[in-house]
Amino acid sequence: MTTNTLLLLNRSLGFAAPEDYVTWAVERLCDGDDGQALCILAGLNLTFDRDEVERYFQQSCEELGIDVPAQPDIPRNAAVFVWQGYEQRELSSETALDMMAALYSQSEYSDPLLAIWFYIQENLSLRGSGYEGCFYPPESLDDLDALFEREWHLYRRAAALDLPNGFLSYTQCLACGHVGEPSWKQRSLLDGIKARLSDRKPARWASCPACGSFDYRGMTDPKVRDDYFTKIEGEHAGEQGGESPPGAKASRPGS
Repeated sequence: MTTNTLLLLNRSLGFAAPEDYVTWAVERLCDGDDGQALCILAGLNLTFDRDEVERYFQQSCEELGIDVPAQPDIPRNAAVFVWQGYEQRELSSETALDMMAALYSQSEYSDPLLAIWFYIQENLSLRGSGYEGCFYPPESLDDLDALFEREWHLYRRAAALDLPNGFLSYTQCLACGHVGEPSWKQRSLLDGIKARLSDRKPARWASCPACGSFDYRGMTDPKVRDDYFTKIEGEHAGEQGGESPPGAKASRPGS
């Protein structure tokens, strides 16, 4: 990835540090570009105020005729820049996943649509530990390109839907297929008796509110989200007179 593209991307995501701007200016000068603001930016001490660095960067871009993307007002709006960097083969899937997870951190861990990227990153950090399945299906981690493209497609679909804030806590019953908030109950009467005999509260387990089964998959599983989104999209299409929502999967050139 070129320094120019990397700086613009990191700036859009809010990740650019003052030294990144200075490095960018120095490399532009080495490549033969010139300009008063560019020379000043290249010689700035890294203790300069960030606003001043940004001002000289803006002036440098005006001198060079570079269009500077606006900085997104909320983290989710920066996600498209990550996809563009990946699609143009300027970001690896691993770096793109890290950036999407960082956007969730920037949202102060509040944006449910970005949360899944954080869970993926956590699961990747656990590979080889024996706890890989805590946050994401471990069998999905072998091909990071396929993982990122699949999750990006699901992310775009989710962004187009009016999803409840707590939808990531939903489960899909493996017995009857019901998707929704789970019920919490004891597995059996025997469990309750054992708990009382040991003077402790009986454990409660997630179960299906429709059929009572304890067998389920969580919403972090991409297959569960695909099924859930398809159901909602179908309901929405019915409300709109049968028109099917756009569902063409985004793909990386050459993949």
